[in-house]
Amino acid sequence: MREIKFRYRYRQTYQGKEQIITRYYNLDEIALHAKPHEGEEVLSRDQYAELHDKNGKEIYEGDIVKTQFMGKWLISAVTWKDYAWTLKDGKGELHDMIVYDAFHGGGEVIGDKWENPELLEKK
Repeated sequence: MREIKFRYRYRQTYQGKEQIITRYYNLDEIALHAKPHEGEEVLSRDQYAELHDKNGKEIYEGDIVKTQFMGKWLISAVTWKDYAWTLKDGKGELHDMIVYDAFHGGGEVIGDKWENPELLEKK
């Protein structure tokens, strides 16, 4: 059976300091627990791609991955487009490759677009 999970990102300001909080929920938990706590705002709801990187880490929408593409290293974000997980680089270009194929080549999650946006800077 398909495992449907989401990673929620919240921004919270506490004592003048901003931080990003991450929580994980399955479908049954979302209605009960995904509501932001006081002082938080929802930044993203990232769906689990049902894949793992070379280190066994779960891959979610918005993760930044490093993988080989056409013989070159590519750093890009996992995104959903036209019924498939795909990769989008810092220039906004979609690569003709679904995430499943990327991770057969040893791809690795190196961050996410909320905590590490600098990894996707345009080159």
